[in-house]
Amino acid sequence: MAKTMGARTIQVVLRIIFVAMIAGCATTEIPNIERARVYDAGFDQTWNAVVATVAERACPIQAIEKESGVLATSEMALPNPGSRQFREMVVMPSLGLALRRAPRVRMNFVVVREAAARTSVQVNTTISAFDYNWTGQWHQGYSTGKIEADMLGAIGSKLALTDKCIRSRILVRVGETRRAFAGSGR
Repeated sequence: MAKTMGARTIQVVLRIIFVAMIAGCATTEIPNIERARVYDAGFDQTWNAVVATVAERACPIQAIEKESGVLATSEMALPNPGSRQFREMVVMPSLGLALRRAPRVRMNFVVVREAAARTSVQVNTTISAFDYNWTGQWHQGYSTGKIEADMLGAIGSKLALTDKCIRSRILVRVGETRRAFAGSGR
């Protein structure tokens, strides 16, 4: 009888663990995020803003193809999975009590000429973290949109700054032209 009770207890415990693991493997809702923006700027100006943004953030570039409009970064470390900063940037699938390490992100930028002075930029992120507790495997995570919004916003700021500088130069040249005409006696 004691043997049977011990076996039943083990079965119950194993069933509880199994149900907990299955519940932890429920599907993860992938956030609907903004991955692309269209800028009122030419392709070259936008491309330069993308490259400058990636360089300023010290993102290691794996591939850069201006002709095709593609810039790909190598994998980069993300903050600790237990941190608030990580939770604001990434949604990971629930794996019960899984402990994750070494979260990484890789970004691909796709720059497309829409018109002479309109260019779109799309940022695609690939996020993963290693589960060393249960599965011993890498698992895909999903961006909350914070990474993409930060990159697209920085690109837009660079384009706005460049546009402001161009307008300032035009105004300076117009002013110089007016002074030149005024000084010539015309």
